[in-house]
Amino acid sequence: MMKMEKKRPLGVIIFAILFILVPLSVVIEFIKEVPSYGFRELVPTYFGPFILSVFLIVLSIGIFKLKEWARAICVWGSILFFIWGWSCFLVGWNPLKVMGLGELFYIIYPTIIGIPTLFYFTRPKVKEQFKGEEIANA
Repeated sequence: MMKMEKKRPLGVIIFAILFILVPLSVVIEFIKEVPSYGFRELVPTYFGPFILSVFLIVLSIGIFKLKEWARAICVWGSILFFIWGWSCFLVGWNPLKVMGLGELFYIIYPTIIGIPTLFYFTRPKVKEQFKGEEIANA
């Protein structure tokens, strides 16, 4: 019997692309700031975002290939991101101030990204797509 490829939902493609655009924006921002601050001064500032960028690229590939581990990371990551953002806002801690991000970043971004990600990746039909079985193109 011939194996059928899994049908990739549009939402999965959109999230995979979004998770690739974030690392791309970090690289673009880094390149824009090198002339002003110099490479050696920016590396410590961007070390965390670069690590996160590599992680997001791997996650994007996992999402695109419909891997269950990638879906689980999206679910748990969105919950943690939401909690982290609101916690930073409520206690007035702004670790990303160096990058010019204001306190509202901690409410807006985790809410806009976290809630839809959590909602989408916990839907039964989406969860089914990430199971190990092959699903026919329909």
